[in-house]
Amino acid sequence: MKNFSILLVVIFSLMFVSCSKDKSKIKIEAGQAVAFDTGDNFEINITAQAKSIKLNEKDGKYSASIFYSVDIINPDGKTQKALTSQKIDTVFAEKTSDIKIDVQFNLNKDSKLGKYKAVINVKDNLNQTEANSTTEFTVEK
Repeated sequence: MKNFSILLVVIFSLMFVSCSKDKSKIKIEAGQAVAFDTGDNFEINITAQAKSIKLNEKDGKYSASIFYSVDIINPDGKTQKALTSQKIDTVFAEKTSDIKIDVQFNLNKDSKLGKYKAVINVKDNLNQTEANSTTEFTVEK
């Protein structure tokens, strides 16, 4: 009976270790978001950092692939999905786990004035993990 108990402990320990070696999950940190009145429209600029991305190594070079989209929540609480999006494929000479994301888009001149939220949605195309982060900006004249 004692040997059986030890065997069960070993089996459960191995199961726990193998299950905990799950693929790393991408993280996103939204940085500063600003809105500029250009006269014709409002230009929105957002910086973000995708972290813990998966890399493929080949011949001493490291490649990564992510896709991002940005949802906007206007001052009335209405959401506009995927206002802008882009796929980023990049190659690094050195191993890294971050990709800088610079987002730029325009809102119409007749957009509501006030505080907006931008939700940045990112997918790591190599390990199929997703994350999002929210930042705010103000549209004013």
